[in-house]
Amino acid sequence: MADLEMETEPSLIALPSQHPIVAWPAETWPRGNLPEAIDPRAFHRLIDAAFVGADGAVGATHALLIAHHGRILFERYGPDHDASSQHLSWSVAKSVAHAFIGTLVRDGLLDIDAPTQLPGWDDKRGEITLRDLLMMRSGLRWVEDYVDDSVSHVIDMLFGSGQANHAEYAAGHPLEHSPSEVFNYSSGTSNVVADIARRVLGITDEAGYRKALAERLFQPLSMNSADPGFDESGNWVASSYLHATAEDFLRFGHLYLRDGFWKNERFLPEGWVDLARTTHAFVEEDNIGYGHHWWTVPDDFGSFAGSGYDGQRVQIVPAMDLVFVRFGKTEQDDLPALNAWYAELVELLRPLAR
Repeated sequence: MADLEMETEPSLIALPSQHPIVAWPAETWPRGNLPEAIDPRAFHRLIDAAFVGADGAVGATHALLIAHHGRILFERYGPDHDASSQHLSWSVAKSVAHAFIGTLVRDGLLDIDAPTQLPGWDDKRGEITLRDLLMMRSGLRWVEDYVDDSVSHVIDMLFGSGQANHAEYAAGHPLEHSPSEVFNYSSGTSNVVADIARRVLGITDEAGYRKALAERLFQPLSMNSADPGFDESGNWVASSYLHATAEDFLRFGHLYLRDGFWKNERFLPEGWVDLARTTHAFVEEDNIGYGHHWWTVPDDFGSFAGSGYDGQRVQIVPAMDLVFVRFGKTEQDDLPALNAWYAELVELLRPLAR
């Protein structure tokens, strides 16, 4: 296995361990109350602003859960949604794929610095490593546009000429830059990563992939609602398609808050979560960084997040021992307001910081 720690940032805020008297969120989550240090009026005023509906400044919120010290301290659902409702991940699935790949690295089935050995990559693309793919530095030509289908590769992959085999479509693009040099966010990259996992596990169809995801990831974490989506080739669409309850997405976030430990045992390789939250690129216009299939948030609390279309978010806040999830539907033009709302929520919870 490659040395994972050598690529991490030494100044990362330490990830908190599970308190010995708080049960792990296996079948049920321990519950708690909003701490007295938090201004209840300001808190509920901010929360109410997210549940105004589609005409609100941040769009419609369908679910918001906040867990602190391993206990759920707040939970609210929008109209026509409840604790049993399943939510579409969109690109939060990319961060879930990072965990799935972590189980393969843990078991010695993948080396993130080895050549991918994908068929057809017998040219310079053969130099692309799994690390390059996880960092979105493959060098492959790709346009990630969610509006203009005349230029968008992601729209063409999901709904056009590439929909039968997303990974083959993405891997077939030529190099635009040398591998490992240029950051370019690409949903196609995540589906190539999912295909690499499929190949190393010898999976031949959707049923086999579904079984592998369940046994390696969802069942151990008690993510019993998790329902991944697949393309026609049987490959997991790890760029976009995972349905689960908000509580199960919160469980996933708790795994990363706990540095890859689950039920007091190491589940992900040592250093794997630190790779995810170490900033290797920064997107100035969005004021956000990128690690390995996770976004990094430039705040005082070491935050990092799985983020998806419509404003979906699983955010880990290490300095507060906190994780929150939000699922809903926010139009692209309203995303800056939603991102500001996320920042305001974290700032309001500042008294929880250690």
